Amino acid sequence: MLAYAWTPDGDFINEKLLQKGLAALTLKPPNLQYADQLIAAQRQAIKQQQGIWGDKHYQPRKVSSLTETAYRGWQRWLLTAKSRSQTRDYWILKVNDKASLRIAKQQQDLFPPLESYLNKSLEVRGWMSKRGDQYSLFVQHPSAIRLLD
Repeated sequence: MLAYAWTPDGDFINEKLLQKGLAALTLKPPNLQYADQLIAAQRQAIKQQQGIWGDKHYQPRKVSSLTETAYRGWQRWLLTAKSRSQTRDYWILKVNDKASLRIAKQQQDLFPPLESYLNKSLEVRGWMSKRGDQYSLFVQHPSAIRLLD
C-alpha cells in the first residue's frame, strides 16, 4: 500500500525519506499529486549519493548479468533498449533476447516518445518478473527511467 504521510509539524515524510536516500520513489499513476516534489527529492539524494544511492550493494547492475536467481523483486538495471513492439495492452522496449521493459499503453501519455529511449544507455528501476525464459521490467512512470547519455 502506498500513502502520503506528514508529521504533526507538517513535514512531508515521503519527501524527507527520499531526500535522505532512505527510500526509492515508486510512482503509480494516476496517483501523481506530489510527483514533481518527490522526483526532485530523489534526484537530490542521487546527486549527493545519499543513503541507498551511495551504497555499493545498491548500485545498478548490467542487464547482461541477469540470472535465474537474481531477477526477483525490485531492481535497478543498466541497459540499452534496442527495439520497440507492442501487445494489446503494453509497449515493449526490447533489450535483448531475454529481457524487455513493459509500459502500459494507458500510461503512454506520461512518457516522452518511446523512440527517445532506443539505443541509449539507461538506468531503469522497477519490478522484475519472469515468464518462461523472458524477463520483463514493468515501468509505470518515466521517473523510473534515467537517460545516462
